[in-house]
Amino acid sequence: MRALVPVLLASALAGCAPTAPPVAFGGDAAFKARMADRFPPGTPGARVRDELGAAGLAIEGTPDGRRWIAYDVPENLPCYSRTRVDWREDARGRVALLTAQRAECS
Repeated sequence: MRALVPVLLASALAGCAPTAPPVAFGGDAAFKARMADRFPPGTPGARVRDELGAAGLAIEGTPDGRRWIAYDVPENLPCYSRTRVDWREDARGRVALLTAQRAECS
């Protein structure tokens, strides 16, 4: 029984290891910079949706197709890590404003 306690403890702590799609690694500042460089204003919104969806992020939009969110659903609960990209598209379907954030559990 005593030998089992360290194994159970290690298993519980491993559940809090950060997980994220590869596009999200590098911390918040690096993620924000990558997203801003990759998807500047004027980028076709379809390209943002395609690339972030292919990277493993879930994509949701408003019924009018003008506001979008791409996010990661972490598999490492109870640890909470978050990857999120929000953007607004203009009437031509191009990015007007994009924000990104990445938070890792500690």
